[in-house]
Amino acid sequence: LGIKFNMLIAFPCFIGLSVIGKPILQMIFPSQDYVTGGYLLAIGSVAVVFYAVSNITGAILQGINKMNLPVIHSAISLVIHILIVVLLLLTTNMGIMALVIGNIMFPLVVCILNMRSIYRYTTYRQEYIKTFGVPLISATIMGGVCYGLYNLLYKVFPHNTILVISSVLISALVYFYMYFILKGATREEIYEFPMGVRIVKLANKLHIKI
Repeated sequence: LGIKFNMLIAFPCFIGLSVIGKPILQMIFPSQDYVTGGYLLAIGSVAVVFYAVSNITGAILQGINKMNLPVIHSAISLVIHILIVVLLLLTTNMGIMALVIGNIMFPLVVCILNMRSIYRYTTYRQEYIKTFGVPLISATIMGGVCYGLYNLLYKVFPHNTILVISSVLISALVYFYMYFILKGATREEIYEFPMGVRIVKLANKLHIKI
């Protein structure tokens, strides 16, 4: 449930930052180079998912009394991260993009090592379709709506901040609608989520069957 709830939040954040990263930075830092920043944010946003998985799997390992493993895995990942960044900086012209790649690799390696240890020390086996597949599909549809809505409205109403906020709100509704329609979680599981009762009540008001 912890992993599922984290993915419920992480995937729309990842896709949202990918499709409107530049407008978000333009809203927050209008006097800076939000074009380059938005491009880097769009590429590196997948790290949101990996960090979410690495954090929750680290907590799981601590919960089964394997307190030292998350620290060891983070240390291993840090060494790999440094080697990759240094190698890319010395052998390519990627520049700051090397740092973005390194920032993605760090949580990814931690995810792999943490999950490997969970499989080793427990009988738990990760279910992938509803935990990862449904949020990804729902977030992808949401991203298409968000991107299209923002760019379409910007042509007739070029006010970035208003469009970012409105696009995010509408896209969030689209995401949760698709998540419920695709049966990403059962009613019982949703009740276990933070604010699960409110989520179910909202779904009922919108006539979405869970």
